[in-house]
Amino acid sequence: FRRQQTRRMMEDTSKKENQLKLGYSLKGALLLHKYAVISNLVLLAIALYFLISKSQDEDKFSLFYICTPLFVICLFYTFSSLYYVFSLIQNDEKHIFCAVFPLQMFNCVLQIGWFGYLSAILINMFANSSNSAKLPLLIFFLFIAVYVILDSSMILLLVTSILFKATNLTNFLCKFWFIRIFSCIFMNILLVGFYAYMIVSGDLDFVNIILLILCLIQVIILVIYMKLSYCKPRSWQPKPLEAKIPDKQMIKDAILIIVAMEDSKIESAGAA
Repeated sequence: FRRQQTRRMMEDTSKKENQLKLGYSLKGALLLHKYAVISNLVLLAIALYFLISKSQDEDKFSLFYICTPLFVICLFYTFSSLYYVFSLIQNDEKHIFCAVFPLQMFNCVLQIGWFGYLSAILINMFANSSNSAKLPLLIFFLFIAVYVILDSSMILLLVTSILFKATNLTNFLCKFWFIRIFSCIFMNILLVGFYAYMIVSGDLDFVNIILLILCLIQVIILVIYMKLSYCKPRSWQPKPLEAKIPDKQMIKDAILIIVAMEDSKIESAGAA
């Protein structure tokens, strides 16, 4: 019964495709995963910029406890994105299994741990400081950190439910996935306002400009995606809720891998 449910979910991912696609060209794989690769490369460049700039300061606290871990984490995110591209080029299911399950799950755990760690450091720094002017910035960051932790937890839970074939949990998460999209739009709108305020108030830093542009692009993309996926044609009236697999290639590949593994087991059992 679970296998039938999983197969139905797989069929929802594509009307024309019913099996895992591998052996892409390098160009095709990069186009499929372009947004994550570009975003991670930009974040890696920003982390490297902060690492170099903070290395000039006399106080090495930010360098050792914030900038260096941030650079290492961004380096791992970039590696994960490029490894997923590499797995799409190969014809071996082991590579893509590693990319969509262990690496993706570890990415989520890393994000949860990093934002929890960073929140603890900033709260401790504020508690030991007499300057209360930065309290609004701290609250704003903590709001973002809570959102990222909850978002990463939801992705981790979905990928884990797919891996362990917890179909009821998978269906529930897919049915209410629109909440994650809406939260992401709301958060990016807040970030656009924040970076715009920083630029207008005189902090005309190229990092703020780049992040403002990235957040604005993400808002536009997510609004268009939500309109096409969750609203009726030519209106903003929502469609009836259904357990539809999120339009995220790595999630779709996770479903297809599990189905392919089950089919292989059945074929092996039949051959025996």
